[in-house]
Parts: sequence; structure tokens; C-alpha cells
Amino acid sequence: MVTGGAGFLGINLARHLMARGHQVVTLDLAPFTYPEREQITEVIGDIRKPADLAKAMQGVDVVVHTAAALPL
Repeated sequence: MVTGGAGFLGINLARHLMARGHQVVTLDLAPFTYPEREQITEVIGDIRKPADLAKAMQGVDVVVHTAAALPL
């Protein structure tokens, strides 16, 4: 799972992982329309909310945290 999946780093990391054959889940407050939408699981949620994290973490083995508090 990539937190901050709609941010610059998260988007590019998700694409990098997908290009190498990984199944990718992203979690972000903001939706992002990936052109690769068929290959990605996008969860809209808040990393500060346990229920949102639990939903996004189902079946996940690795988390890469790229989310940031906004505004910077």
C-alpha cells in the first residue's frame, strides 16, 4: 500500500511498482484518476482514521508511507 497515493511521490511510486508487476493499493484523502485504474486499488480515506486504515490494509503485506500533512 502507498499512503499519499494522489501526491506526486505516491503517484510515481505506484506506477513504478505496477510496472514491476506488483499489485498496488493507494490510500489518500484526495481522489486521483489513474490512467491505469484497472490495475490499481484506490482507497479514499484518512490515515488518521483507524477504520480507513483497516479498509485499505486488507490483504496488504507492505506499506510505503508517502502521505504528508497539508498545507506544507
